[in-house]
Amino acid sequence: MESNSKYHQAWNNRGLILSEWKRFEEALTCFDKAIEFNLGDHKAWYNRGVTLGHLGRESEELASLDTALSIQPD
Repeated sequence: MESNSKYHQAWNNRGLILSEWKRFEEALTCFDKAIEFNLGDHKAWYNRGVTLGHLGRESEELASLDTALSIQPD
């Protein structure tokens, strides 16, 4: 799927709101959708990792955070 800034940002923002409400499964779906629209969205990868941590899925959390760092090392 082609990168579309509006779509991936909207999905990422929706995920952030759902995370604030502690609706982590729904937030994870949003971050996955943001990544689907833009594989290079380091913020969505980071937010996905944090959300996976809240869900107790540590190995997946680390993989997502590693991906975020590989995209945006600083």
